[in-house]
Amino acid sequence: MVRFKGAARLAHKGNRLYITGARFRKPNPPGEVDYGEILRVCYTADKPHIESDGKSRAYEHKFGERGGIRPHLVVDAEGLPIISGGSYTVPEEGIDD
Repeated sequence: MVRFKGAARLAHKGNRLYITGARFRKPNPPGEVDYGEILRVCYTADKPHIESDGKSRAYEHKFGERGGIRPHLVVDAEGLPIISGGSYTVPEEGIDD
């Protein structure tokens, strides 16, 4: 299990997820390191289509439930975490898999 503390955020652009504000140690030897499948992601968000009070709530999304292909957590040569692959998309309503 990997937990990001502090400034780590989950963002989306173009139907994909990105981790921002977090960094691992640079791999030695240099290169990408695949930490394996991401089973689930926990996050807080305001989802007005579910709750109309405007408050953020905690959510958990399990990857691969419908699409079957989970993304992997990859750390690049600079130590930046990357969510790689997977059958999920991110429409306006939230993560869909």
